[in-house]
Amino acid sequence: MTDLRKISIFALDDDQGDIVLLSRYLEDIPGWQVTFDSVSSWSEGRTALVSREIDVIFLDYLLGEETGLTVVRAIRESGDERPVIILTGQGDERVAAEITRAGADDYLVKSELSPDLLRRSISNALAQFQLKKERALLREGLHQAQKMETIGALASGIAHDFNNMLTAMVGHVEIARLKDTENLCEDNLLKIKTVCQQMSDLVQRLLSFSGKRANERTLIDFRHIIEEAKTVLFHTLPKNIQIEFSLEEIPLFLHANSAMLHQILLSLCSNGVEAMSKGGTLAVRVKKASVNEEVAALSPPLKSGEYALLEVEDTGAGIHDKIINKIFDPFFSTKERSVNKGTGLGLAVTWQNVKEHDGFIFVESEVGSGSIFKVYLPLAQKTLRIPVPSPEGETVESEYKPKSILLIDDEVIVREIGQEMLQSLGYSVLLADSGKLGLEMFLKNRNDIGLVILDIYLPDLDGRECIKELIRIDDTVKVIFASGYVAGFEEEDLLALGAKGVIQKPFAMKQLGQLLKSLLSQ
Repeated sequence: MTDLRKISIFALDDDQGDIVLLSRYLEDIPGWQVTFDSVSSWSEGRTALVSREIDVIFLDYLLGEETGLTVVRAIRESGDERPVIILTGQGDERVAAEITRAGADDYLVKSELSPDLLRRSISNALAQFQLKKERALLREGLHQAQKMETIGALASGIAHDFNNMLTAMVGHVEIARLKDTENLCEDNLLKIKTVCQQMSDLVQRLLSFSGKRANERTLIDFRHIIEEAKTVLFHTLPKNIQIEFSLEEIPLFLHANSAMLHQILLSLCSNGVEAMSKGGTLAVRVKKASVNEEVAALSPPLKSGEYALLEVEDTGAGIHDKIINKIFDPFFSTKERSVNKGTGLGLAVTWQNVKEHDGFIFVESEVGSGSIFKVYLPLAQKTLRIPVPSPEGETVESEYKPKSILLIDDEVIVREIGQEMLQSLGYSVLLADSGKLGLEMFLKNRNDIGLVILDIYLPDLDGRECIKELIRIDDTVKVIFASGYVAGFEEEDLLALGAKGVIQKPFAMKQLGQLLKSLLSQ
């Protein structure tokens, strides 16, 4: 048996005979199950339109002291875009023009009404309404995309400049640690270095939000992400929210991007807090989950395998069945749009970040009983090889020291600390503050230069053009790109230009030393 099409119709008409006739015709439309209600005045109708779920509104052209045109204008001015059909005693071009200008979707002459005419008019009005909603969503999506593009441009600019400053800070800390032979300031210097790393992570999270992050993945114990987020959550949650943590005792290693994992966790926690306007409990649980074929079959699209399972549960209002399938849609939000309200992007970005990690996200909810989000992230299949750094404070010596390393960077603070770091590693250094000067120095000293460290964003000659000229001069030259901001796709392009490596600022001296040793020993 074919399912009936369910439609809610509401009419404003002060003629009871017309109401009876309209109701009868609507009941006779084949394949439709119509819910019909009516009032005889605009004062009653105004309240009903706000409080009821209505698909299509019918208005009498003459409605007591009001006219249907006045009423439809009031409906449109209130922001209500639901389909409105005017019923009139007679129709002509003048009436049609008036009705269209007022904002109605159609008009029907009462004497010509029939089930088929009503079916066609209602179906067309609903189709036009759906089209309007889709166009509005596209406009909003374009607006949001343009806004995100602007934020992304700002974020990448901030990342570049900010990471240059952090490079200098980290470098000076490491130089100071080398000079502090009696370890009088070791604790303070380590704390400064830790703060610098946290600031760098903050920049990465900003890039993650803007969609311009470097999608670098490393081997991460998921429990450490939760521990890092604890401090943020404890200091930012409202006083009427209690938070509980439960973490697996064994390591849960993921091949993942830390900024994305932070976004997943904090977004789900923020969503849970917003659902508990009167207070409640937020529970965060992380454990290992083994999913076999039988369990996977009951929870598509989940696949069998070993996972780290994140559960974020709240005791809030819950999610209604009518919208639970929409909560991961871009720009969908139950909150009023304003500067201080949500954009409808939080859960959409979360869903995307989970998918990028080949994971799965599910939500279970009951109105009045809260919600629980479950995120399955596949555990790393094998341990990645992680280089073992030299002991803290120990100078990294290279077995292969060319006479000079050419450092090309337009930031004086980067050149100064870069020179100190390289000299501490045992290298002699040449400095250039522009691409053109760097090329001149390379031409004069090419036989003494074993490697070039090149900034990407230079004011006179872009790093990409500079490396082409360097290779044209000497196709055996070894070049490392160093920048405050490099996106994942850009790194591949830079390596394709002939670079031997890419290092992200801020970098530690050990990290730089290991990269130089690896390249110069080849």
